[in-house]
Amino acid sequence: MTEFNLGNDTFPSGIFLQGDSIWITETLNHNKLVQFKPITSANGTVIGVTKLSEIPPSSASEPVYLFQPSSAGSNGNKDAVHFITPTDLAVFEGKNGKTSSIWLPEHGTSFITEYETASKSVMRFPTSASYRHYVTLPYWMAEAPDGKGFWFNEHEGNRISFFNITDMTLTEYEIPTRDPVDGYLANALTIAVDPNDTNKVWFTEFNHDKIGVVNDSVPIQFSVHPKSDRAAVLSNNRTLKKASINLEITTTKYENNGYHRSSNNNTNNDHAIVFLNASSSMNPGGRFVNITASFSPSPIVNISNATQAGQANLIIHRNKDTSVPGGNYTVGISATDGTVSKSSFRDLLVGK
Repeated sequence: MTEFNLGNDTFPSGIFLQGDSIWITETLNHNKLVQFKPITSANGTVIGVTKLSEIPPSSASEPVYLFQPSSAGSNGNKDAVHFITPTDLAVFEGKNGKTSSIWLPEHGTSFITEYETASKSVMRFPTSASYRHYVTLPYWMAEAPDGKGFWFNEHEGNRISFFNITDMTLTEYEIPTRDPVDGYLANALTIAVDPNDTNKVWFTEFNHDKIGVVNDSVPIQFSVHPKSDRAAVLSNNRTLKKASINLEITTTKYENNGYHRSSNNNTNNDHAIVFLNASSSMNPGGRFVNITASFSPSPIVNISNATQAGQANLIIHRNKDTSVPGGNYTVGISATDGTVSKSSFRDLLVGK
């Protein structure tokens, strides 16, 4: 065993091997993604590591300790690239072996984040809002074998989740264990994709002496689709105070399928109903800042009938006599039945 000193207070956490590169996250004081390359001797022994790159570079960034919504929440802002407690990472390659993006959970927030290497920009995707906690605290990652996405745990969201990077959707599975004595948390810590059945993901429940498994081959009988690819646009002037995103809620015939469904307080086992919700990358808890988001005609959709397509609008408007921090943000639009949530995403552009 050979060890290599990375410097004081780097707090390395996540690690990912890509070709001959070693990527790590420096999680606390520095909040960086760092790429190293091993140095080997003639007989193949690793004798050192050399730093190839760091994001953001030290020369352009000071350590970040507090969330700054005017910059950290701005998607695509090259001058404001920094991360908030990155705990893990996965590198996905583009065509011809070129790195296209690095994905990471930002623990301490409700964000899953993409760093796009070509544009050197950050895009944050909010997890769906937790009803019991301010933030969901995504933590560890496990890459899907087919390369189409990754699994991650939500430490305080009490969920095991999958982000599909091909269609940019998020599926979150509620962990049934919710003991109020432990803050309604199972404390799901680590995850592993089953090598014999990649539809199954195993996880630990630290607080309750349990392990669990998610089977994502069970069909989810609803989903929510924004009908337009256009971004919602707001500004702080009088003309663009409100924006609307048209939604289609698709369902199939609601069936139990014989699988265990959670019995926690968020579940509607007797009534096949899904609830619509919205979150944003404007705030570390996934909330909106000086914006109200509501659904018309209702945030409640009955899916007990046969195949149908429901319609709804997400209305986003600036609160009266307030200004909204300018930037490019992401809106997560979710549907949940209390046991599983499905989310799609659209851009929210806020001008001066």
